[in-house]
Amino acid sequence: MNIRYFVLFLCVTVLMGCGTKSESTDLPLCHCKENKVSKDVSVKNGIAFRGNVPLCIIPEKLPYPDLYFSKNSMTFLKGNIVPYAVISFVENGCLLKTYDGEKQAPYSRLLETEKVFKYKVCNDELFLAKNDKDWDPVKILKVTEVEKDVKNEENAYYTCMKVELKSKWLNGEYEILCAWGE
Repeated sequence: MNIRYFVLFLCVTVLMGCGTKSESTDLPLCHCKENKVSKDVSVKNGIAFRGNVPLCIIPEKLPYPDLYFSKNSMTFLKGNIVPYAVISFVENGCLLKTYDGEKQAPYSRLLETEKVFKYKVCNDELFLAKNDKDWDPVKILKVTEVEKDVKNEENAYYTCMKVELKSKWLNGEYEILCAWGE
C-alpha cells in the first residue's frame, strides 16, 4: 500500500516538474521556445533595444515589477478613475495584472478592478492575452529616460524611464521605477 502512494507521489512530482522550464535553459517559460535573442539587443531598465530602437518590455529585467500610468498622461483623462493605471508583472507566473487607479493618488490601485492577462515574449516582442489563443502585441512607441530628482531622495523609488505603450488594452505613457543607489 505504501509503495503505491510513493509511486503516485513520484509520478505527480515528475509531471509537475515538466511544465516549469522552457527548452532553453536561460529563458523562463513565458518566452517562446523559438525566441532567439539577437546579440545586438541590449536591455536597460527592462526595455530591450536594438541600437536606439525600443523593441519590447522584458518583465524579469524590470528594476521594479510594476509600471504606473504617467502623472502627465492623467491630466488628459476625464473623470477621477484612471483605467489600467497600474501594470504589475507577476514574478515567474507569466501573468500580468492591471488595476485601475485614482487621479488624486497617482500610484494607487483599486484592487476590485484587477484584470489578469497572460504574457509572453516572442522574437523580441511582448504579447498579452486573456486566454491562450488571442495574443495581442504590446508596441513601444517611445521611451524617455528621466534624470534623478535629488530633491526626492527620501522616496525609496524614483521614475527612471517613461515608456509609451500601445495595445488592445494598454495605451498611454507609463513610468518605470528604479531604486535609489542602483
